[in-house]
Formats: sequence, structure tokens, C-alpha cells
Amino acid sequence: MITRPKPPLHMVHVFATEAAGLASKLRGYRVVVAPDRAIWVSWPKNPQGSRPT
Repeated sequence: MITRPKPPLHMVHVFATEAAGLASKLRGYRVVVAPDRAIWVSWPKNPQGSRPT
């Protein structure tokens, strides 16, 4: 795991368990990810199959 990424990164994979705070994390990762690359967000699936709140 990288705690202080140095640009440009080809991909960032974020593991989230709740939506709170995710937007601010994504803004930070957009700065270090190359424009033509990806940010992948994963979260655990709950029984109803919806995203975390």
C-alpha cells in the first residue's frame, strides 16, 4: 500500500466501506492519476445489493 503516491499513477484501487468521505479521497487521487488512467472503487456488497451509505 502506498501512503504518499507520486504522480503519474496508472491506476488507483480504493476500498471503501462507507460513502462518507469517499468524494474527498477521490479528489485527492485524481491529482496523482494520469489523465488517461483509472480510479477503481470497491466496496463490500450488502444483502440488499446496494452501495454503502
